[in-house]
Amino acid sequence: MEKLKKIKELLNEKQLIGLFLTGSTLYNAKLDDNQETDYIAVVADVPQDFLTGKFVSEQLIEGDVDIKIYSFRQFVQLVLKGNPNILELFVDKSCLLYATDQFKGFYDELIEFVFEMARGKLLKALLGMTFSNLKRIKNSQDKTGKAVFSVLKNIQYINQITTNGKIISVDFSNIKNVKQKEKWTVKEIDDLEKQIEQAKQSCNSAMEKLEYNSDLVDKFNIMSFKFLQTEVVPTFYVQMRRQCCSIFI
Repeated sequence: MEKLKKIKELLNEKQLIGLFLTGSTLYNAKLDDNQETDYIAVVADVPQDFLTGKFVSEQLIEGDVDIKIYSFRQFVQLVLKGNPNILELFVDKSCLLYATDQFKGFYDELIEFVFEMARGKLLKALLGMTFSNLKRIKNSQDKTGKAVFSVLKNIQYINQITTNGKIISVDFSNIKNVKQKEKWTVKEIDDLEKQIEQAKQSCNSAMEKLEYNSDLVDKFNIMSFKFLQTEVVPTFYVQMRRQCCSIFI
C-alpha cells in the first residue's frame, strides 16, 4: 500500500486506472534485493490528447521505482500490435497490482482471448526483438548479459506460443544468472544463434497456419470504446470543464 501511494504521488495529477508489476520482479529474475522494481502504469487520457490525437507514453524513475506510463488508448494500441512487454501482463493476473473496477473488468475479459487475437503479431515482434538483440550481442565487446537474457526469454516465449498457442509462464529464474556474465565466447554466440534459427523456423511454421480473426479484433475495439465511455470520457469532461473555468478566473 505504501508503494502504491508513492506511485500515485509520482504520477502527480495523472489518473491511475491500472498498475502492473513487470521487469525482473515479474520474471523472478532479480539479481539482488536492491535492484529497482519496474511497473507499467495505465492512466486516463487527458483532454488535450483527445483533441490532438496524441498518445501518451513516458517514464519516471524515482529511487527504487521505475514506471513506464501509458495512456489507455496507447495501451490499447500496444495490445493490438502484439507488444511482448504488454502481452506478458496477461499471463498471470497477480501482476495487476491495482485497477479501477472498470479496468479490472476490461482486463479480466481481455485475458480470455488476447493471445488468440494477437498471436501472429506477437510472434513477429518477438522474432524481430530477438534478431535485434543478437546483432547487439555480436557487435558488443562486453556487458552483453542483459541482451542474452532477453534473447533467451524471447526464445522461451516463442516456444511456448508455438506449442501452447499463448505465453504460459513469465518465470525466468532458470536463466537470470546470464545477466551477470560480461564475456561470451564465439562458440557460445554460435550456439545462441542456432537456438534463434530453430525458434525462427517454429515461428514461421506457426504463422503460416494463422488466420486473421476480425471478430476478435472487433470485439476488442468495442470493449475499448465502451471503456472509454464509462471511465475515461467522464473524466475528460470534468477536466475540460476545469480548464474552461480556469480561463475566466
